[in-house]
Amino acid sequence: MTTSTAHYPGIDRHGDKWRVRVKFRAPHGRYFELVDDLDEAIVRRAELKKRAKAGDPPVDPDDADDRLVDACDTLLKTKRKLTVNGRTYWERSLKPWREGPFAEFPLAMLRRAALEDLIADRAAVAPTSARNERQALIAALELAGERGSTFDAAILRIPVVELEARIRRALSAFELEYFARRVAPIARRLVLFQGTVGNRIDELFGAEPGHVDVAGAVLFVPAANCKERRDKEIPLLPEEVELTDEQLGGLRVVGSSATAGLPAMPPGSPWLFTSPGERVYDSGKVVRTAQGPTRWRHSSFDRFVWQPAIRAAAADWRLEHELGEVVVAGRLVPAPTPFEWWVDPALEPPDARRRADDDGRRWITTHDLRATAVTMMRDLKVSREDCAARVGHADAGKLIDAIYDQGARTRRLAKALAEAAPAGLRAALA
Repeated sequence: MTTSTAHYPGIDRHGDKWRVRVKFRAPHGRYFELVDDLDEAIVRRAELKKRAKAGDPPVDPDDADDRLVDACDTLLKTKRKLTVNGRTYWERSLKPWREGPFAEFPLAMLRRAALEDLIADRAAVAPTSARNERQALIAALELAGERGSTFDAAILRIPVVELEARIRRALSAFELEYFARRVAPIARRLVLFQGTVGNRIDELFGAEPGHVDVAGAVLFVPAANCKERRDKEIPLLPEEVELTDEQLGGLRVVGSSATAGLPAMPPGSPWLFTSPGERVYDSGKVVRTAQGPTRWRHSSFDRFVWQPAIRAAAADWRLEHELGEVVVAGRLVPAPTPFEWWVDPALEPPDARRRADDDGRRWITTHDLRATAVTMMRDLKVSREDCAARVGHADAGKLIDAIYDQGARTRRLAKALAEAAPAGLRAALA
């Protein structure tokens, strides 16, 4: 039996097998196979060289391994225990590989260069989606490899798509109240609640009446509703207890709060905060849906609540502060406000929202209310560890400092020093 590869270029040892390497024309590129012994490798390389010279693909489609779409479908079958949102995420992330140009390619014919170029093109338009789609592709191929399929291992080394961190914006207490007054009445309590508690918006969309302990001033967030995938309890302050008590409805003493007259959740609703059961079209037309109030979805919340509130708050702010227009990227745009502003999309970081039709408009997001709550707590001297615990971070405050705390730290330091040593450090320690 042959034991040396010195005179056989394109053949080398790979673990307990022999690797055969042959270069084909585009789109196949460099192709390899793993075989059990050297004699088989020599024969197989000669066959592949003949196919490459004739311009044929490395493997006839009918004789090849599973296609990429098959590998993706197999991965989805293993995700049986996912939540509805989890399954939606994987289906969306696998869509380019199940329906795109490489879906029908046998795994053995896939090449890193072509897939990497596709991911790079996607990242130029939607970097977050590109990152998720790369992850889904690699997960599908790794599972296929464990089940015996052969593919170009270099695909697994496609670099992670780096996202430029979005700069968070925190509203002041006054700005939060100002914005909330422009929010549709059915969602105003939700916005005020998130603005001081700092929940992720999905946690509030999925909150149920039974998750609130008004007497104990605690909101329970089950593992299925939160990113950390663990149960957590969030202590509530009196103003947050008042908001949830009003949202629950039922008999109670009528208070004088600004939110007392807002709609409560419908009787018997499985969710604490519900949509109005209406569909709002781009023309402004509102149509009530047959099923009535339902759980909020991001798209309907953005259309029915968030964007109208952003535009109303920004317009009123400009009017009250007598703000006109400014020049951005060579064109006149409305002056910036705490809620909405314009940038030059060619110069500003894409902040994970780059779009082909980007007009430079930016606005606060529901996640900025998370930064609002954190900044308020830090301004009131709540420790970063306690802030992290309340909003559900597991890093004891690293993300709080790096992203979510948008307070004026110099002003905080000056205030702390004035309280600790009103006449100066030497005088305080004399």
